[in-house]
Amino acid sequence: MSLKRFLLSTLIAAVALPATALVALARPAILTADDPGSQINVRSAPSLNASAPSYGVPGDRVEVIREVVGEDGFTWYYVEFNRSRARGWVRGDFVRLTGSSGQPSAWSKTYYCGDYNVTLRQVGNSDRYTYSASGTSGNITVKNGSRRNTGNAWQYTFFNGDTRYQLTDAWASSTDPGNAQLTVSRGDRRILNRFCEK
Repeated sequence: MSLKRFLLSTLIAAVALPATALVALARPAILTADDPGSQINVRSAPSLNASAPSYGVPGDRVEVIREVVGEDGFTWYYVEFNRSRARGWVRGDFVRLTGSSGQPSAWSKTYYCGDYNVTLRQVGNSDRYTYSASGTSGNITVKNGSRRNTGNAWQYTFFNGDTRYQLTDAWASSTDPGNAQLTVSRGDRRILNRFCEK
């Protein structure tokens, strides 16, 4: 192989490698919201205070290019829309990552509630959730929980016999970072109440 040909092939590889790496970092996702008629803000920066020059709707397919945790504590995704090629930042609770097969990957989040660590996991692509808690008094997993939009929070509820586990995750705003609260009740009696870090 001549020196000229070697240098040319090295240059082509050096140029092609970064482009390949960029494609490998992109992850397919779908925009999601409780109301199918929602307009999901696409912001100029990862902040609720940033301008929203465009919007998407539930079901829009996007590629996630970057991911950051904003100052508001939310995960934000920098996305590119598959059809329009528009780009911008979308808050993480409106983005559902999908696997290469197009099937959404399960969402999970861990909350730190004093002496309890609580992890919620979405079951497949359903609106069902699993509650796993570990703490000083032991471990417990409760399946078949549900999620409800209260208008200012997600409320996850799980039942194990007559014991109800409820985790309320308040949304952040420009003036409040949001909070989470775990309550456990047996019958009509509350047996545990903890504020949680998220």
